[in-house]
Amino acid sequence: MAKRIIIVEDDPMAAKVLRYALVDEGYHILVATNGQTAIEQIVGSEIALVIADVHLPDISGFDLCVEIRARRYSGPILLVSGERSIEAKVQGFSAGADDYVTKPVDLLEFTARAANLLRRFQQIEGQNMGIVRVGSAVLSLGSLSYVSDDVEERLLTPTEMRLLEYLMRRPGQTITRDALIQHIWGGDVGEDTNRIDVYVRRLRHKIERIPVSPRYLRTVRGAGYVFQEPGQPVHDDDTRERSLPDYGADTGGTAGDD
Repeated sequence: MAKRIIIVEDDPMAAKVLRYALVDEGYHILVATNGQTAIEQIVGSEIALVIADVHLPDISGFDLCVEIRARRYSGPILLVSGERSIEAKVQGFSAGADDYVTKPVDLLEFTARAANLLRRFQQIEGQNMGIVRVGSAVLSLGSLSYVSDDVEERLLTPTEMRLLEYLMRRPGQTITRDALIQHIWGGDVGEDTNRIDVYVRRLRHKIERIPVSPRYLRTVRGAGYVFQEPGQPVHDDDTRERSLPDYGADTGGTAGDD
């Protein structure tokens, strides 16, 4: 059965071009011309991938990400925008997007990124209801959730889950940013290497009681990140968050929030 993808785009020509590119790859495509219609089609439906323009007539693509994550859509989201600034990309990742493509869209790159997101998420779906534990911290792969003595159950996005799982399966081991980028995105991030910092920041706001003083997800200055039980020393620890724009997307919500 063909995977269902929704394109949220108010420009008919742009939507038509993207739709044809994806239909040629064998996907079943839905098109919504505004955010509210998209939300109605996404929530409670079997949508494998959401592709949304940032500039929509009613709400922004960033707000769409936040809204559908809050409504427990856990599939991948690809944002499309003419805005090339790092700040815009960081805002997209902070809102819950998994990838970001700039206009004018190169269709070969676009379809490759869409296929990559679908492949990554399929790998997540294909896993059994596994559990990863580090001390009191418990990551449930099947439900994309995390809980510990410090926080109640938190829902994670697929990308957040992959990042946290990679670190939790290597407790006490410092993982370089390059290694994380390679594992999560296959090294294909261009100049957006700070997206790892964005996702670490989002995770800390979900899994840490005090995000600015993390006990589990720690920074090793000049080396990378490490996940370990609280109280264990980290060589050259620097838990200060990197200076990133605060777009208000760090909810730290309980299950049902993002």
